[in-house]
Amino acid sequence: MIDRTVPGAFTVGLDLGQAADFSALCVIEHVAQLPPGMTSHAHRVHLVSALADAVRVFQVRSLKRWPLGTPYTVVAKDVSAVLASPALRGRSSLLYDATGVGRGVGDLLYQEYREHSRISLYPPTPVTITQQSKADMVSTTMLAFEQGRLQIAAGLPLGDALRSELLRFQQNIRPSGSTSYDIPRTEDGHGDLASALMVGLFWNDWVPGRDLIRLVDGPPLPVDAAPDGRDQRNDMRYKSASFE
Repeated sequence: MIDRTVPGAFTVGLDLGQAADFSALCVIEHVAQLPPGMTSHAHRVHLVSALADAVRVFQVRSLKRWPLGTPYTVVAKDVSAVLASPALRGRSSLLYDATGVGRGVGDLLYQEYREHSRISLYPPTPVTITQQSKADMVSTTMLAFEQGRLQIAAGLPLGDALRSELLRFQQNIRPSGSTSYDIPRTEDGHGDLASALMVGLFWNDWVPGRDLIRLVDGPPLPVDAAPDGRDQRNDMRYKSASFE
């Protein structure tokens, strides 16, 4: 459980694998980096105004990848357990890749949402990925990654695998002149973690209730070191919480 005076806001991206692909999940905390001179202790009216100029930072807090062939019924129940965890309950929204999986999977996710007293801010949101939307999603994700606004908690299980997938993105120009993006398939998957991340960032400019944004005074700290040199995994501000 995360213990903070100011709670975070989260999106949860779900990539639904088919016959040869893993299903994967990515929990992302959305953090507002305030402008210089503004602190999170400022009067609420000033904070609301400052948020318009805040820099959005995306912090990957948890990753999950299911074994090949895991039934969607199992995936849906596992996702529900993640959304119901103390760190996320009532603070998150689930976005899932609905491309090519059929309506039945969405029905499973929505059923879990209803049976658990609407555990997220909004009902599960389907994302249908087209050639153009994928290009936009890759661009948004990679820009945040290169600028240091996409941060992966140190020591996070599967964190290194996610970094590897992001670094393996390939841009291909088709004979028609159109552009496609892909991650070469390996024994560890086909970019499933990166896909879950991109789906979770589909609402990259999403601003939930103002009280749900965690505010950061000053520049974001490097993800590989805490301010005093301690292993940041011992600092709850950087530690990945238990979402199960």
